Amino acid sequence: MEQFPHPPDGFRDFLDIITEPMFKAKLLLTAVEFCLFANLQELQTSVEVAETLGLHPINTEYFLDGLCVCKWLTKENVTYFNSDYSLKSESALKDEISFMFRLQKKILSLKEKIRLGGLTFLFISC
Repeated sequence: MEQFPHPPDGFRDFLDIITEPMFKAKLLLTAVEFCLFANLQELQTSVEVAETLGLHPINTEYFLDGLCVCKWLTKENVTYFNSDYSLKSESALKDEISFMFRLQKKILSLKEKIRLGGLTFLFISC
């Protein structure tokens, strides 16, 4: 198994700023691609969700717990259900998330755009 590098002291907060939004967005996009919110209109266990969607049961529990941390699902004992945040239509969520990933791609190519030209926007907020 690949080992993650150990960042120097004080660097962890910086890494969280970079990675946390990326992981949250990927969790949400994956939930939308699985049509998870449409399947969680009623209380279900992770095993029931895994069976319905054809997923690995243990990984499904980790996945659902991650969505709970992000407040997109709610967990009561061993059952999961949609939170108020996830009640928006999945197609609208998918469109919005896809837009954000396209925007992220443009932002990630910022260095090249500055070097070579073609920069059409620049958002900086600190």
